[in-house]
Amino acid sequence: MRDNIKQALKVALSRGYQLSPDAVDYLREVEDPLSLISHILTRAIPNDRYVIDRHMIERYLESQANKAQVGLASASEYDVDIKVLESPITLNVDPSFDGFLRYFRDRYVLLSSLLRSRLDMHDAVPIAEAKKTSGEVCVIGLVYDKRSVTSSTILSIEDPSGNIDVLVPEDPKVKAQVNDIVLDICIGVRGVMRNGKLMAEEIILPEVVPPPPPREAPPISMLLLSDLHVGSSLFGGQRFLRLMRWLRGEEGNRRMKELALSVKYVIIAGDLIDGVGIYPGQEKELAIKDLSGQYKAVAEYLAQFPEHIRIIVIPGNHDATSPGLPYVPFFKEYAYPIYELDNVIVLPDPVLVSLHGVKVLISHGRSLDDLLSALPGATFSPEGVIKAMRGLLRFRHLAPIYGSRTLISPMGYDPLVIRNVPHVLHMGHVHICAVQRYKGVILANSGTWQEQTEYQLSMGISPTPYIVPLIRLDTLQVIMLDFH
Repeated sequence: MRDNIKQALKVALSRGYQLSPDAVDYLREVEDPLSLISHILTRAIPNDRYVIDRHMIERYLESQANKAQVGLASASEYDVDIKVLESPITLNVDPSFDGFLRYFRDRYVLLSSLLRSRLDMHDAVPIAEAKKTSGEVCVIGLVYDKRSVTSSTILSIEDPSGNIDVLVPEDPKVKAQVNDIVLDICIGVRGVMRNGKLMAEEIILPEVVPPPPPREAPPISMLLLSDLHVGSSLFGGQRFLRLMRWLRGEEGNRRMKELALSVKYVIIAGDLIDGVGIYPGQEKELAIKDLSGQYKAVAEYLAQFPEHIRIIVIPGNHDATSPGLPYVPFFKEYAYPIYELDNVIVLPDPVLVSLHGVKVLISHGRSLDDLLSALPGATFSPEGVIKAMRGLLRFRHLAPIYGSRTLISPMGYDPLVIRNVPHVLHMGHVHICAVQRYKGVILANSGTWQEQTEYQLSMGISPTPYIVPLIRLDTLQVIMLDFH
């Protein structure tokens, strides 16, 4: 909490404002002071005001509370407003050494520029230059090795000019920072050069900054789904039909029907079908044993959604798509029934879209497997899944670890860097529903519509199916709906 307040002070100062003592006292009682101050700074502050005091904070929170009390509107009254802000450029995959070299160089250039934009990293020098100096120095590099030696940790990092070993001392603060370091991420290191090694005093991640809140979004909502796994005998078809009856206003109490009427967009983050030959013993659990038949069944479900709702879908690793990230849209050879639906928009993975100004970064989440095994405390639980997703934001990359379970296609550039900070990061894949905020960003994993498979049982994974996050666009309020 103390670090968050310090960060809030830094953000205010960087914009030319100071926080009064009573404002600082008030922020100590707030869950996310950095996000709160960042949101206030995006609002219109009088030109003659250079100090943010407690009264200004309270007025802002009161205005937000009043806004939240405004009733939801009927989504059918609003036109569709979908803009694709970022999407992978179609380039030829080059799996050669040079192809991967270009890929990682692009990753370094993009992430190092994000780090250099920070006030505490503007003086970073190339590693080759740092090795020629003594005393305090600041460098930026990709982590290619992490190892423990007696009571210390050594990070090996590299940039286009060379590489260097970073020795992490016993200092509790620095040791805590290095715990969450995984391979292939880009980090900044401040420290002292000694005998050719860099003695770390601080490790800095690219991190995200809170995005400005949406200004003109209407009081309508989006529904987040993923991992339907149609074609599996364990797909909860009756639960899914209940969801569609609710969206059509045929089920639920008055409040639930009001929520249903507000839904303008449904986003499905991959694995619409169960696929074929994905995991050991899958064929025993398939109700539909071919890809085309599975997509035909999906299309029959999606066709039952109300006409005013637009459905955005991306592929997952069970879908008919490319083997490595980024995933191309479904192969039409198999998924042609989906493409024939007027209410469905098929996009690649990852993709950043704007819904009435609300930025949603959508990715299936294949790389969560890698983070769940590499990050301490990241497990197949709601808390563990959130920790992994939080790591992606802190690293500013959707698949940071190369050479693990997630296949990455070298395309001459890195389309998986999180360049623009979204309002919502929506993922699936792990079949665990979890929602939390981090620095003003909603982390939403929308779980699954499939019961536990034999493979998941053998792996000790307990899915949390049929739980759906609904997000109101104008206030970014999250409501969890249970269709058990």
